[in-house]
Amino acid sequence: MDEVLRDALAARAAALVEQVRETVEAIEGHPDVDTIMEVLQAIRPEGRTMYVLTTEYTLYRMRHPEAEEIPYVGRQQISGLVARILDEALTRMGRRPTVPSTTLADLLIVFFPFFLIFLNIDASSIRKCNPSSS
Repeated sequence: MDEVLRDALAARAAALVEQVRETVEAIEGHPDVDTIMEVLQAIRPEGRTMYVLTTEYTLYRMRHPEAEEIPYVGRQQISGLVARILDEALTRMGRRPTVPSTTLADLLIVFFPFFLIFLNIDASSIRKCNPSSS
């Protein structure tokens, strides 16, 4: 089971990075914040699938501690690819990162699932849970 999930994660991660690369390359002119948000929206379905697979594998590992971790080399490769995409996008924007691109890539990878969750939250449901926020 763990091999199937790891293989699925690797394949989906590669597909997601390729989709990001294609989407960023398709941007005409200088990207801006709105364009970046459009990129995130475009990859949302594949990102959600990655989130579900990653969560499932984490749960599987909790039930089966002997199962292998997601290989670190694979994570480094994905981070490197995302860093290159970020570098290209920032260059097109006429900007340079003030921190290493790999750090930005790692942050994007870590926080992207929370972005997906945020997109699926209805603001009115938050107000129902916390009426004082209205």
